[in-house]
Amino acid sequence: MAGRRFEVADVAAVLQHWQAGRSRRQLARSFGMGRNRVDRIVAVAEAAGLTPGGPPLSRPEWERRVPELFAERVVPAMAAPTQELVRFHATIVERLAASTVTTVWQRLCDEQGLTVSLSTFRRYVPPASYPITSTGPPPSVDPARRS
Repeated sequence: MAGRRFEVADVAAVLQHWQAGRSRRQLARSFGMGRNRVDRIVAVAEAAGLTPGGPPLSRPEWERRVPELFAERVVPAMAAPTQELVRFHATIVERLAASTVTTVWQRLCDEQGLTVSLSTFRRYVPPASYPITSTGPPPSVDPARRS
């Protein structure tokens, strides 16, 4: 089933209301989805043997089942490189106070085995935490002098 990815909570809510007996049209309207999308979600649930009015599943049970039903469509919680960077977060914050982003990345790679690319590292580190380095007073401009 090709198409856009979705959040587990959205699909779990649709399926929970579908199983409670709401029509597909009502689901589409209340969740702000197209009827075709609701039809595709419900079709997967029906193919798995679930029926409206059947034994009700709780919200946590639906949230556990949805990734099984829609494995290729579920948005991953966090990409592996980001998970790796989260482990180094405290060290990154500490070292950015004294070094540039590139230096911190290189030292983490060399000393602690960080394996993410520099571009991934830069996306992880917000621009506000880059140190502002000044090499002296701002240059003065002489309006009378033109080159």
